[in-house]
Amino acid sequence: MALGPDELAQLNMLIYQPGFIQAYESVCREQRIERPTLGQVLDKMAADASNGGQHDAWTSDEQYRNLIECLRNGEAANMTVADVTQPGTEMGGARQTSRHMTLTDEDGNMYVVFEGTEGGEGEWADNFYGLTETDTESQEAAAAYVAEMLRRYNPTGKVVVSGHSKGGNSAMYVAIVNPRVDDAYSFDGQGFGPGFLGEHAEDIARNRHKIHAYNYCGDFVSALLYVIAGDVHFVFGASPPDRIDSLWDLITKLHGFASSHAPSRLFSDDESFTMRDGARPTGYWHAINQLTIWIANNVPRGMQHRLVEFLGQLMAPNADTAALMAQNPRLMGALACVLASCPATADALADAGPIASIIAKLVKGTIDAAQFAQMLGELLGVEITPEWVDEFLEGYEDMQKDIQDGVRAKEASKIKQVEVRDWSDERMEELLAIVAEVDAEPWWDFSR
Repeated sequence: MALGPDELAQLNMLIYQPGFIQAYESVCREQRIERPTLGQVLDKMAADASNGGQHDAWTSDEQYRNLIECLRNGEAANMTVADVTQPGTEMGGARQTSRHMTLTDEDGNMYVVFEGTEGGEGEWADNFYGLTETDTESQEAAAAYVAEMLRRYNPTGKVVVSGHSKGGNSAMYVAIVNPRVDDAYSFDGQGFGPGFLGEHAEDIARNRHKIHAYNYCGDFVSALLYVIAGDVHFVFGASPPDRIDSLWDLITKLHGFASSHAPSRLFSDDESFTMRDGARPTGYWHAINQLTIWIANNVPRGMQHRLVEFLGQLMAPNADTAALMAQNPRLMGALACVLASCPATADALADAGPIASIIAKLVKGTIDAAQFAQMLGELLGVEITPEWVDEFLEGYEDMQKDIQDGVRAKEASKIKQVEVRDWSDERMEELLAIVAEVDAEPWWDFSR
């Protein structure tokens, strides 16, 4: 019994649904079944589908019912739900940060599903942590969970891990660090920073063929940082990608585009829940990818942390963007400098909306930083004081100097010499080969 990409993607949509955990707990409690089959849980979900609060905000009533039926008619329905672990649970010596599910079958196979980011308060910042961290708390917790499931159930068949969004990143991570994993499926999962590639270059080179990435062509989280999957598939989805006119609109109005990252967007229709391969990523996917890689390699590590926190605040649901910008002139200056300095950003900043327009002017050099600060304040409806402008310019100029002086490159060199003592020429060649192979992928050239 083996599950393919479509059914794994369906399971990754299922794990987000409140009705799933309600039905699982109900079956275990009311029927006194410690380890029910997924089919038993799905039957309970179908019986309760008309009740309120059964599915997430990105799933319609019809989609929810159809998802249940697709899974009831598939191979996964015959599998045992060996474990469902909730966030905050201690598992394998680590505090778990998201919901996980483990399925086992009679052939000795084990499938793990990692829940990902739903777009709640503070979660979008977590999507960026790969910029600054080599092994994140979520990744290490996921690895500990899989190790514990392997210890408990000792599967004799295949071990497959999968996840959506941050869960997809966790699945890829586990496939790199745990040799018992046979395959990993990432659905709209973000990539990895240069620190991770350097620290795990040999493991990536040895294991990346196990990793299969499936991304909705209009997604934006999968664009973050370096892609390490052995094969990458962009799928069409049931509807065209949302129009996102500028990178700035994405930063400041993310909640309006959050449905582009919903797991339901992976499927070509809302009945069969199958994926259709062969799409190409959007222009903003490439812009985000190149911008985040550029930041990882050019912005000093300490400022990366601060920018990640700031971007997370700007992208949070119900964020007061104007107030955040008004309260953080130095970070606004640093962010403006990054957008002005990154070669990819000029392409992303189309003339769409007044804020995007003045950023485009800054990038093109038709206004200077002081003019940008003044115009931005007027657009936001906040009072621009001389002190605000001074702090904005200080943030802009400090960042500009750090970039020009190559501070990030010096930090990386220090890490290479001190922390990564076994960074051999062969290891560097492996790392460069990984990056070169990704650059050569046909989907990378979006001009075709």
